[in-house]
Amino acid sequence: MDIPGLPARRAALKLLDAVLRRGETLDQAAHNAVQGLGPDSDKALARAIAAEALRWLPDLDALIDSATREPLPEDAKPRSVLRLMLAQWLRLGTPPHAVVATALPLLSGGPKRLAHGVFATLTYSGYAHFDSDEFAGWIAESGFPKDADAYGAARTLLAGARTSAEELTLKTAQLWRRAKSGRLRFFGNFAVSPALRSCNRVLRPRRSASGT
Repeated sequence: MDIPGLPARRAALKLLDAVLRRGETLDQAAHNAVQGLGPDSDKALARAIAAEALRWLPDLDALIDSATREPLPEDAKPRSVLRLMLAQWLRLGTPPHAVVATALPLLSGGPKRLAHGVFATLTYSGYAHFDSDEFAGWIAESGFPKDADAYGAARTLLAGARTSAEELTLKTAQLWRRAKSGRLRFFGNFAVSPALRSCNRVLRPRRSASGT
């Protein structure tokens, strides 16, 4: 049984492929791509995702390229899936966890891990090159004060986790220790990864070799 929402994303990927590879219009591609989808709402969602990805294609590609060491091939499936993921997050307001849950099953193996890593880099400062908690007065998303000089410490700790269950255990233990210390404040800082956009490229702030 499919994950809820997955068929619409699969159809959106078919739409994107038909337009970019075969040169079809969105209307032409929709006839075949959305066949078999159940509710009309799923068909509308698939079309909306593909339309936003196509409308913002240069910007989305620039974001993807900013988070990879080498540019992905234009026709690579991970790039297409990432285009859809970013279109949902940035243009349709889909929460990142829902984007991940409904898009990553479109890939497998190395490409799946690549897409997950790129999307995490672009959405969560814990995996990024610039710590956006600076914009919140060095209050972390958990509500605790954060040491600006300890940038990357949490990422280093979590790198030792071999499974998602181990990662959750590490995060929970860290949060519980702080809560018991009485330093729990609020959960008001949502991690937002900023982007600086010029007329033809989106740039993400990156730390220099000196760490500034």
